[in-house]
Amino acid sequence: MTTASPIRKGAFAIWSVAILLCLSGEIVGPSQGGAGADDLAVRLDQVFDAWRNTKGPGCALGVSRNGAVVYEHGYGMANLETGTPIQPSSIFHVASVSKQFTALAVMLLARDGKLSVDDDIRKYITEIPDYGTPITIRHLLTHTSGLRDQWELIGLSRGRFEENRITEADVMDIVVRQKALNFTPGNEYVYSNTGFTLLGVIVKRVTGISLRDFADERVFKPLGMTNTHFHDDYTMLVPGRTSAYARRAGGWHVSIPNFDVYGATNLFTTVGDLLKWEANFDHPLVGDRRLFDEMETPGRLANGKATSYGFGLGIYRYRGARVVEHEGGDAGYRSYLGRFPERGLAIAVLCNAATANPTLLARGVADAYLGSSLAPVETKVAPKGVPLFDSTLSRRPTAVSSAALAAYAGEYYSEEVDAHYRVAVRNSALSFRTGTSDPTLAWRESPDTFDWNEYYTVQFTRSGPRVTGFEVTNDRMRRVKFVRVPARR
Repeated sequence: MTTASPIRKGAFAIWSVAILLCLSGEIVGPSQGGAGADDLAVRLDQVFDAWRNTKGPGCALGVSRNGAVVYEHGYGMANLETGTPIQPSSIFHVASVSKQFTALAVMLLARDGKLSVDDDIRKYITEIPDYGTPITIRHLLTHTSGLRDQWELIGLSRGRFEENRITEADVMDIVVRQKALNFTPGNEYVYSNTGFTLLGVIVKRVTGISLRDFADERVFKPLGMTNTHFHDDYTMLVPGRTSAYARRAGGWHVSIPNFDVYGATNLFTTVGDLLKWEANFDHPLVGDRRLFDEMETPGRLANGKATSYGFGLGIYRYRGARVVEHEGGDAGYRSYLGRFPERGLAIAVLCNAATANPTLLARGVADAYLGSSLAPVETKVAPKGVPLFDSTLSRRPTAVSSAALAAYAGEYYSEEVDAHYRVAVRNSALSFRTGTSDPTLAWRESPDTFDWNEYYTVQFTRSGPRVTGFEVTNDRMRRVKFVRVPARR
């Protein structure tokens, strides 16, 4: 995961319908046997056509109907160096699919009377700054806390993700440095991984044991999820684990997460174990229906508007059917877990290729099983003469002379991310560099406003004519302040 190419955890593809148009009609599951099972397998293979019969990475698929597993299959390779194929038993890092498990741990503690979801988080994490308004556990669970996202902050601090292990201590250090929030808690929904890392910390401080141990004891063992754990040691050996890959320079390269921090991410599991988890929502062995109803209820903002996110779960509709789901992506791993509660269908798709789109694949699986019982597929039609996706509609930088840019050149420091950046003029753009990271370019959009690497907006500040600093903003991290360091004489 890099700051130049962020993973938008929780952003579900809406353009994904093309492959699904050929998948219609009601068909039976393999548990019913006969030709219907063979027909279904053919249709599912068509959905995964890009990933089967390949020496590249791929995906594992698991499907259950009314709590019973009806289909499991592997496509592609779990490890390109050893030629090991993906099996349903292959273990994947599932990124943000992890969040619902952290949410359940918190809800179990609430049911035990150990905490309340409306507690101020500073009751448990006193080192979080007092921003003048409470941040509650509920805010963390629903991405309405206003806390800046941990990955965005660490990426800005380091300039890159590829080197150096990232620990819970790294996250806590940078989170407590923040002088401001993105917004007043409860006023907006903005996805924030920080909240779920803090929930893991709260579990540890309330129980005296780690989230990993708590989830193992209270969730994974009771449900028979024997191949599942929160991964808190980057160097730990995990037999059966897949490697993950991203394409660069025309070939596959290893791309695996380099962190120990968990709660927001870092669950290791299989499609079969995830189907056991989904079955628990309908026939609880762990938790209860009242608890799950609360997890699956969309949050509400201070203005009364509902979001599409409960406690670690997205609540959406696909072709008219309610679906409770989450996707995830870290480094080369991509994951999807979803359940159609009223249709008795659960789908897990785990992939080890950064180019995979497991949500799109899961939609194809849903069409294969539910077919004509769903509403027709909606397609977006572009206005006449205007392409649906037109790169010419994106923002264009303003041409600026090197002399006009000279006022911005210099060294800047942010206490909030503990980073020095050197800003220099390069032709008609500014270059930004911290430490030994490669410089990246920023182009002027308007006076004192720059588009940095098509990822950040940089707003320079002035005292009179002199540039005194800048603020960095993107959709998960707003107005991080840098001040200009006086030039050495």
